[in-house]
Amino acid sequence: VKTTFGAKKPKALYDEALDALNKKDYKKAQERLAAFLELHPNNALAGNAQYWLGEAYYAQGNYDKAAVAFADGLKNNPASAKAPDLLFKLGMTLSRLKKKQDACVAFDTFKNQYPKVSEAMKKQLAAETKKLSCK
Repeated sequence: VKTTFGAKKPKALYDEALDALNKKDYKKAQERLAAFLELHPNNALAGNAQYWLGEAYYAQGNYDKAAVAFADGLKNNPASAKAPDLLFKLGMTLSRLKKKQDACVAFDTFKNQYPKVSEAMKKQLAAETKKLSCK
């Protein structure tokens, strides 16, 4: 990784990954995001990179890897601006994996930790919890 991507500035590598993601080139995005996280784990963009890595897996239906990426993002970057998104997508991913109870816990945690999210996010949360019949 260091020999392939080490010479790139962190922001340039991150931007390349997002560009690939926007073009739906998920393999390229995953490769660059994983390299970014390996080379720059303490960078201010690490939480974002972890989120987008999870999104790349999620978009391909690779929910096992997506769940790990979202969970790692929460664990490693709990104060990241992407923390609410990481937790919400973790819940959605657990739902896709048919782990209803775990998904409901993630959504409940989300509701308690982030009560001031946008109305759109609240509606999406309500739809997801209703779909799962969370209490």
